[in-house]
Amino acid sequence: AISYHRNIRGKGMLASVLDMAPGIGEVRRKELLKKFGSLKKLKEATLEELETIIPHDTATKFMEYLKNL
Repeated sequence: AISYHRNIRGKGMLASVLDMAPGIGEVRRKELLKKFGSLKKLKEATLEELETIIPHDTATKFMEYLKNL
């Protein structure tokens, strides 16, 4: 029981805020972090900068998601 609880808790700690973002999967998340480096820089990014990696519709939804954090 203790090992099971530790495994569940450990997986939750590895989750990122970006994992719950709409339209952002593992590949896009890695590309965004590779280009911007941190969540702070992602929040400061312009729509045009985000559109170099993700489509326009997804970028606008992602920006709204980041504003609500």
